[in-house]
Amino acid sequence: MNWRGWEEFQSLMRREMLHLATINASDRRWQMPFCAALATGLPLLVGAYFDHMDYGLVSSLGGLVFLYAPNTPLSHRMVSLMASAFGMSACYALGVMGHFFPVLLVPVLAFIAILVSMVCRFM
Repeated sequence: MNWRGWEEFQSLMRREMLHLATINASDRRWQMPFCAALATGLPLLVGAYFDHMDYGLVSSLGGLVFLYAPNTPLSHRMVSLMASAFGMSACYALGVMGHFFPVLLVPVLAFIAILVSMVCRFM
């Protein structure tokens, strides 16, 4: 690697670290991240208490849907949360089904990524 390529690489790494360490202002109230932490953390706590961490991990995925709540009227919020919940459930189900057939794992994950990208661009 020549000297110029190394300098470009260092510059790229500095920019990426700056973007990674930047704290951006948010328009959400402080209750939203607190409730999201509870929605994802409490299922993990219950799963750890009953010595079934795998169940806790799966159920904490449902708490992540809460983060997709837009600041819109309640009817629109309910529809978007329902769509997010169905999407996460479908991705989880396709991932579990793909786990049984290792040959199909890469095509299934590619299909999920394409489908999620298309849906997210539409919404």
